[in-house]
Amino acid sequence: NATLSGGDPHVPAITHRGGLLFLRHVQWAGYGSALVTPPMAGVVLPTGATITEFTAQPAMSLYGTPSKSLDLPSKEIPEPAWEGDAQRWASVENYRSAGLTDAQVLQAAIDDPRHTTLCLPKRMRLNRGEEVVVRGSIERLLGTGGSLVGEGALVIADAQPPVVKLERFGWGNLIHRARRTAVLEAVIGHINHMGSGDLFLSDGCVTVEVNNPAAHLWMWQFNAEGHNDDDLVVNGGTVRVFGWKTEAWGTKLTATAGTVEILGFEGYWGPLDKSPWLLCDIRDTACSIAGAFQTSFTNGCYRRLVRDARAGEVRELSAEGQPAGFHIPLYSNR
Repeated sequence: NATLSGGDPHVPAITHRGGLLFLRHVQWAGYGSALVTPPMAGVVLPTGATITEFTAQPAMSLYGTPSKSLDLPSKEIPEPAWEGDAQRWASVENYRSAGLTDAQVLQAAIDDPRHTTLCLPKRMRLNRGEEVVVRGSIERLLGTGGSLVGEGALVIADAQPPVVKLERFGWGNLIHRARRTAVLEAVIGHINHMGSGDLFLSDGCVTVEVNNPAAHLWMWQFNAEGHNDDDLVVNGGTVRVFGWKTEAWGTKLTATAGTVEILGFEGYWGPLDKSPWLLCDIRDTACSIAGAFQTSFTNGCYRRLVRDARAGEVRELSAEGQPAGFHIPLYSNR
């Protein structure tokens, strides 16, 4: 979605010297040409004033001629207004009382209708089987040095505020069960998107699963860090990721239904042999992956990049015979 204008008619709008390049919906004017890039067999340079979509290396597909990316729509992240009335802010610690568990304290703070913004200044524990529901008047749950630990869950439910934001803290498990929109920023933990509402995430060190065909998930700067399997599991719904970094081993994307678009993927691997694992396991799912790159301390890169099953037929994109770190400029099964 870039607009490049007012340039020098003696130079191109974009000079690409090598490596991955993926362009989409780029407009240019005033330059001598749209793009200069090292020649690559099968790659046709764009010439018009709008670059609808371009990849500097040939696209890949396991089903027919490689097509374009899915080009899923992107939404701006909604931001609830900051509460200007200090009386409507509160610390969760104000609700402590003898005999109450951390889960009961946090639920009592959430359920106080006087407040829209809650601060979490200390670590709290949610034990196995305990669920704390974000509901009522709360619009923002703000970590101020605190976090949630344990095997319990924080649950986002429907409530009057159309958007609720959770930011700057970690948890063990978060479940989105609502029709309303949730925004997560600078968070750590596991997320289960079971609701039909939109879910936005930015700057998250998380693992994610989507379990509702009506769900929409948008992620920017998604980092699964050292998790060893199932960074992202999609069992229906629409998922768009812009910027995904990960480490360790195991299958990183598992999709059994729905629609998934990945724009920018960096795998940073240790020396462990990855031959037992697939990088991406896709079954009956519309999927495109643009700009996927991997690097390793030694030769620990994935050789099995994509397994794509459709209507019972299974095909696999392999990097055997290719240099270590072989990357994906664009893979699309649509």
